[in-house]
Amino acid sequence: MYLEEAKEECPLTKREHIRPDIIRKIITVEAVKGELPTTWGRWLFPCWDWDLEDKVQRTSRVIAIIGLLDRFDLIDTLLMDGLTDDHLPLVKDADNCLRSQCGKNIFKSFNTHRGNKNLAHKFLETQWMVWAPILDFKAGNLTSIPLQPSSTLPFDYERVAETTYSAVYKGTLWQLHHKGLSNNPGDEICIAIKKFKDGPKDAKDRYYHDELKTLKQIQMIEDEHINKALACCDQTRCIFFPWASGGDLWDFWDANGPQELKRTPDVFLWALEQITGLTHALTMIHRAETRHGDLKPSNILHFNDDTTKLGTLKIADFGVSRMHKIETGLRNSPTITKASTFVYEAPEAHDYFKGRESRSRKYDCWSMGCIMLEFVIWLLYDCAAVSSCHDKRDPPDRSYYRLIPGPNPRKQAIEEAVEVHPMVDRAIGEMKHHVWFKNTAMEAITNLVKSDLLKIKAGERLGAGETYITLQTILAEAQKDTSAFSREIDPKLPVPRIFSTPAKQTSTQATYEQH
Repeated sequence: MYLEEAKEECPLTKREHIRPDIIRKIITVEAVKGELPTTWGRWLFPCWDWDLEDKVQRTSRVIAIIGLLDRFDLIDTLLMDGLTDDHLPLVKDADNCLRSQCGKNIFKSFNTHRGNKNLAHKFLETQWMVWAPILDFKAGNLTSIPLQPSSTLPFDYERVAETTYSAVYKGTLWQLHHKGLSNNPGDEICIAIKKFKDGPKDAKDRYYHDELKTLKQIQMIEDEHINKALACCDQTRCIFFPWASGGDLWDFWDANGPQELKRTPDVFLWALEQITGLTHALTMIHRAETRHGDLKPSNILHFNDDTTKLGTLKIADFGVSRMHKIETGLRNSPTITKASTFVYEAPEAHDYFKGRESRSRKYDCWSMGCIMLEFVIWLLYDCAAVSSCHDKRDPPDRSYYRLIPGPNPRKQAIEEAVEVHPMVDRAIGEMKHHVWFKNTAMEAITNLVKSDLLKIKAGERLGAGETYITLQTILAEAQKDTSAFSREIDPKLPVPRIFSTPAKQTSTQATYEQH
């Protein structure tokens, strides 16, 4: 029956399994008839005297277990005992008989069949290769999924990303193996699965439990721009999230240049609403005494949904978040968060300064300012313009700040040793000539970023809440009059050089020590 060849290893549990659709293809009426012990027996076994097709459908997994045990002589006895797929998984009762885990059905044939030595034990071990639990994703809850030691999870997997401490998979749930995500259990549902790797003994579970702790705090926040976890599984150290079919923000920018997505007033308003919404989400995260710690376009996901024409952006990946139980000014110990992307990190994360004082939640406000500025560049030009700006800043970090040449910065105050990168001002200067910039929301957002968010000293930056209030005002003004975004662009005008130079082969998403 080719069952051995159909085995696959689950990357999350490291257990072998056979997918149910493969079982249905292998376990057919013709295949079962071909495996019955004798020619006469194929037709004389009483359990096969009627409705053979229905019996095979209802017992395909049981037959697969029998096939893996190479004990087709058991088919008649076990199925006469009334054993079907619905009774799986079986457990052993006090009398050493096997019974259904959730019911009272007892199957004594395991003890009465000739040559049954160790049969029950082998059946119990092998059943996990063809059985997987039905996952119940309770809406609004970070459900804990219990998993039997030998069981696997009902997904088809595709690895999509990997970091030092975790790997991310796109998991497609097996049909009829999920509840709570769709009204129809037969729908194809994709899930993002974050699997934490084995690490040193003292840190083996720390990253998993740290992130889970933060996510449970985030779970209580009501905001559509936060990507909340669906469930977790302690046995596999996995956290499950909704799958963002639109990819991340960088993917969205890259796929939607002016030719693919014409810059209409509606597009500008959508972008303004999303920027404002993301800032509100960040405000709520900070009010929950949490700092994200790694805001960047690849940690903002794009969900294609029915609520808005262009979808919804959501803040994701709280792997480096820290709970702030004490206000920054009252803490004595410096932060221990190491993971962040160089491009979007604030100056206080630089090696010269990160140990001087505890990192405040305004760290996120610098990162959000960088993202907001890039959003404006994308709206006025395209994703290539954003990449070009990256390339103009000092490699390899491409940060929005740089060290000022001079004395040893380790002995200087941060505002004396660091400046906003001059190329940021140059980019802003070039944008001023764009017809969609002057006296529009684009100019107002850029001024907000330059004057209040990209401040070297964290204490001088606007907090997320103040930024959100300002953006609300900008959005409200833009909604009153969108005519500025209907102006025609002169196609003869060249794109400024800072936005048009092809980026070198250096990833702007590179991370270090990233969870």
